[in-house]
Amino acid sequence: MSRSFYRDVVAPLIPGVRHSAALIGPGSEVLRFDTARSTDHDWGPRVLVFVPGEAVAEVRAAVEAGLPDRFGGLPTVFTYHGQERSGVTVTELGEWLTGRLAFDPRQGVSLLDWLSAPWQSLAEVTCGEVFHDGLGWL
Repeated sequence: MSRSFYRDVVAPLIPGVRHSAALIGPGSEVLRFDTARSTDHDWGPRVLVFVPGEAVAEVRAAVEAGLPDRFGGLPTVFTYHGQERSGVTVTELGEWLTGRLAFDPRQGVSLLDWLSAPWQSLAEVTCGEVFHDGLGWL
């Protein structure tokens, strides 16, 4: 679903924008643990779009302005961890990685980084699927 959501909805909203897109991070669908019960909370079409830092606000605005109400019969804006927001996160990769792991592994991984990173966070960052890697970062 997320691959189709990216291909059919999100990518056409940002033509010509250098970006990478993936479904990584928290969520049972990333770790392939989805069941019918998963749909009762924080669930819907979603994708992460990574762009250079200076492009985040502009790309986020373009996506929010063009996002349809529904995709595949599901709302594109839903409650996620108690907050209502779209299933599209537009961010800079280093900021996102630091938020998930407390370090950006592209800058190197120290012994302390490795030992202090929760296995769940490592799984969330390394599992999932990359849909497009226009930045060459994923």
